[in-house]
Amino acid sequence: MEEMLVALLLFLITFLFYFAGSYPFFLLFKKADYENAWFAFIPILNIIALLHVIEKSGWNTLWYFVPVVGLVFTIIWFVYFLRAYNQNPWFVLLWLFTGPFAYIHIFYMAISENVQYVGVD
Repeated sequence: MEEMLVALLLFLITFLFYFAGSYPFFLLFKKADYENAWFAFIPILNIIALLHVIEKSGWNTLWYFVPVVGLVFTIIWFVYFLRAYNQNPWFVLLWLFTGPFAYIHIFYMAISENVQYVGVD
């Protein structure tokens, strides 16, 4: 019985962290008027949604199956993502070295009225 309670507690904590990480992207996809903003909550589909917001093909998701290349493309795509919301793309470097700052900045972008989707240039 105790093991089930621990497993349930771990599941709930994991779910809350996943939701807390996905919800800001949901809000950002809505700012971009992406019709399937709920994709933010589903693995793989959230990557496809991000790619569509930065006007890239969803087929680019396949790069994640190539070691190292997926990481490089992720960095490039987040540069485009930040530029699409008129944010300084150098924040990506800060995100790489300070993980929690990435979540704080993305959450700020999601809830701030000063941050608007301007599209990819």
